Amino acid sequence: MVSNLDGPPIIAAEVEYALKKMKSGKAPGLDNISTEMLKAIEFIFKETNKYHGLNIGGRKFNNIRYAGDTVLLTENAEDLQLLGEAVNKHSNDAGLEMNVKKTKTMVITKFPPKATSIKIKGRWRLFGHILRRDSQIPPIQAMSAYFVTESSKFKGRSLTTLPVLLNRDVSQITNSNLQLKSNHDLEHLRSIAQQRDEWTKLTVRIREAAEAPQSEH
Repeated sequence: MVSNLDGPPIIAAEVEYALKKMKSGKAPGLDNISTEMLKAIEFIFKETNKYHGLNIGGRKFNNIRYAGDTVLLTENAEDLQLLGEAVNKHSNDAGLEMNVKKTKTMVITKFPPKATSIKIKGRWRLFGHILRRDSQIPPIQAMSAYFVTESSKFKGRSLTTLPVLLNRDVSQITNSNLQLKSNHDLEHLRSIAQQRDEWTKLTVRIREAAEAPQSEH
């Protein structure tokens, strides 16, 4: 339901009916938004309505839309990742594309997330994206070469390289044999990354493990 200063509230069914009655192939108005785009946007968010959002006044909302702009609403980063991927998929199905350069994220909370948690989350999100790509891309080739040459390096002070950081992150998980010290470990993590839900769960476990020592003090 939408407020209407000039009359009774506008209900969702009225908006859907108006969209169905709009004729395609017509020139857009002053806002430069065509009928086809409005119908495509409505299709996208009908398909993603099942994803978790925020409970506002007893109703679930996972998006707010105004013209061609959209805000996605979720209670946590993991739900936002899943919702964002679903919106991107259905956008492509409708012939639209998300503008990544103009996409921003905002966290609204009474308890600001720790800087360590933010860095780990970003690191593993990017790492998962890389692992899902072809094994011949430069980042994966460089990491594979790193593990091949690591054993032959001089035994001095260890360098804080990306593989070292990633191994430090994942090694903090209790009751787990996950690590990143060899190409075998790298391939095992690549197999996990192919399943986005499993990778999201792994990222959550790593972040929680990193925060656990801090919360005990």
